[in-house]
Amino acid sequence: MTPDPIRVEFLADHPQAQGNVVRWLHNQWFHDFGYSPGNTTEMIRARLNRVRLPLALIALAGSQPIGTVSLIEDQPPDETGPIGCLAGLYVLPHWRGHGIGTQLCRRVVREARRLHLPAIFLYTKETEAFYVRLGWRKVTDWLMTTGGELDVCTFMQLEMTGSTRTDSSICGYPMSDAPAGEALAIACASRKTL
Repeated sequence: MTPDPIRVEFLADHPQAQGNVVRWLHNQWFHDFGYSPGNTTEMIRARLNRVRLPLALIALAGSQPIGTVSLIEDQPPDETGPIGCLAGLYVLPHWRGHGIGTQLCRRVVREARRLHLPAIFLYTKETEAFYVRLGWRKVTDWLMTTGGELDVCTFMQLEMTGSTRTDSSICGYPMSDAPAGEALAIACASRKTL
């Protein structure tokens, strides 16, 4: 008997898995941002959509939830307006290294195209090389406060249609001229949603 293929589906179609996603994201990130388990539950519940942002996806091995990712509306570092962002990519530790994260990211890209987003963005502290392999481009570094500590975070972009934001800039730099590796001191202590 062959193992069940990994499927990526809308979390809205698997509400029984919502508790898993809440637990994963709260333990991995939301706790560090000061969110209570109840706050995390409400944020994930808001992602139970199929045709608009925010939406959450879940990876399943048979009926077992093994990973998640979301496509949300967030702000760029310069807070100039809403953007679509890949957020909260999480795969259970024993499933990592099997392409599940890549599969989740590719599905987010398909959903972004379906929703006619010209580009999507993300923030990452440690996995820039993973996203570069998937075609993402570094826009800039920025400083983020988590748990009272400052961390350097990379802000990345993936263009859907070959175009960029209509104002063609992030943090005041044209997209093609944004400094790679230059940390920008951005006020960010109170805002960040994964």
